[in-house]
Amino acid sequence: MAENKPNQKTMDLNDNSSPAKKKRLLTVINTETGEIEARVNLRTNHYGKSWAAAFPKNFDYLATNLNGEQLRVLMFLMSKLDFGNYIRVTNKTIAKSIGMMGQNVTRAIRGLIDKNIIAVDEVFGVSRIYRLNPAYMYKGKGSAIYSVYDEYAKLRVAAESEKAAQSENDEQQKTDEKSKTDKKSSTN
Repeated sequence: MAENKPNQKTMDLNDNSSPAKKKRLLTVINTETGEIEARVNLRTNHYGKSWAAAFPKNFDYLATNLNGEQLRVLMFLMSKLDFGNYIRVTNKTIAKSIGMMGQNVTRAIRGLIDKNIIAVDEVFGVSRIYRLNPAYMYKGKGSAIYSVYDEYAKLRVAAESEKAAQSENDEQQKTDEKSKTDKKSSTN
């Protein structure tokens, strides 16, 4: 069974009330409140490739914190969601599909990354593979949801470390430039 998060308990529920309705569910329960946070069907679904579990409890954040461009891009990205919450699509494809200018797509994606809704998983030249935060939607094997949470968290930590290192490097360059300017002005 998957590793539990703090204040969460998972359990398999087998609905054997009817031979026709045999379901195997993974249920995530908040141990502090007793509320069911998620249910994921562990059996093969009948919906084909387009099936994913959504967690609408977190959609209020999206509705109140995203602008129209970000929402449009996010909805398109969610429509391309693959197993393990991978999203493989170019900004050019997004722009063409939703009728948005490329720079607006780039700005919207940057906003989604800054708001912890998606993360960049891999970069191949100008192409990127994104990961959707599994707090909003999850596509994959029910028992793997916690490993996707962990992988997503590692991506965010790596991105924050890279951002901090870049800021530190930028500050060092500014300091070096200022000291060069100060030396030139003091010698004159």
